[in-house]
Amino acid sequence: MNYKHNLAILKANLFTPGYGGRWGLPVFLWGDPGTGKTAASKALSREAGLGGFHALIASASDPADFGGINVPDADDPCFARSLLTAWLRQVDGWGADGGALLVDEVTTLSPALQAVMLGVVLDGQVGTYRLADGVRIIAAANPIELAANGTPLAPPVANRFCHLDWGDGADLDTWAAILRGDATLAAPIDRVAEEERVLGLWGEAYSRALGMVLGFLARRPDLRQVTPKPGDDATAWASSRTWEYAARALASSAIHGLCDDARDLWVAGCVSRPVAVEFFAWLRDADLPDPRALLDGQVRWQPQAHRPDLTGAVLDAVTASLEADKRDGSAAFPARLTAALALILDVAGVQRDLAARVMPRVQRLDPAALVRAPGGRDLLLDLAGFAREVGVGR
Repeated sequence: MNYKHNLAILKANLFTPGYGGRWGLPVFLWGDPGTGKTAASKALSREAGLGGFHALIASASDPADFGGINVPDADDPCFARSLLTAWLRQVDGWGADGGALLVDEVTTLSPALQAVMLGVVLDGQVGTYRLADGVRIIAAANPIELAANGTPLAPPVANRFCHLDWGDGADLDTWAAILRGDATLAAPIDRVAEEERVLGLWGEAYSRALGMVLGFLARRPDLRQVTPKPGDDATAWASSRTWEYAARALASSAIHGLCDDARDLWVAGCVSRPVAVEFFAWLRDADLPDPRALLDGQVRWQPQAHRPDLTGAVLDAVTASLEADKRDGSAAFPARLTAALALILDVAGVQRDLAARVMPRVQRLDPAALVRAPGGRDLLLDLAGFAREVGVGR
């Protein structure tokens, strides 16, 4: 079952906004030799409409493949530039169509080379050369005991990935269908159209997901950073970095319609399974309302003084929804803005710090409308003074 979920996650990850304009979260596939990690990655990249696929075998690479070969710049001898190695020339040829680069057998690298490899996997950087933003990067390895001269990932290196257990690969029926040539992993995708669709939905989806994460961590601050102790499993573990990965995974899961099991595996691959179990238990108990249904009066919700975690999550989701309405020119925006102000008034009566935290974002949407709304001016002045007093939003 995990195989199909992993395919869904990998496909969604190809169209998940990353950092600095790049696409995809840093994902690490763990699986036995011969279980189809490379084949699945190649097939998915083809069906995603990407321009190419290349598997860079770490065990057959040298430091120059990850750090580049620096030579003096002809235009300025005081600076160096990186020559394009063979694999870089291939990737450079993909152009605007992007592609997928699989860095395989990562655990055959020494700790020093693992650190150098991070520049490629996380930033798309090889010396002074930067891969195109459309190049998606995946890492993979066999379990340590099955790798040649296997070297465990150091905790700081492991914490820079979302880890997926590939297991034994496809089940027998799926594998047989692949061998017969009558099975496809997914329907072909129009890459440009899909990227535009995702970016159009991303702002609201990510803000809502981040509200869930922040609400949970307000309830369980001890789970924000769970650094592994010596001897512990050092693959997925919770940190501020991987909680951001988890928020992006949640947002992408919603945009791409992943089932709950696939979504849960993706988040667990970011922050660890035990922490993810607690997060989703909290999320089920929270029963957070749909922000637009709340603003449209279709559902009722009241802030509770003893549950700031839920209140913060609701306010973040409402604010993100308003921002999306404003951006999209929704005709419902004015009425929803008025409803949001009434909600913030209610929250300010029991949790002024949470109201003050979101008010600047709401105010930027339409300052004049908020001042005209009943109680709007007084609320703005009160929360602005409170924010200055306690430093909220600094």
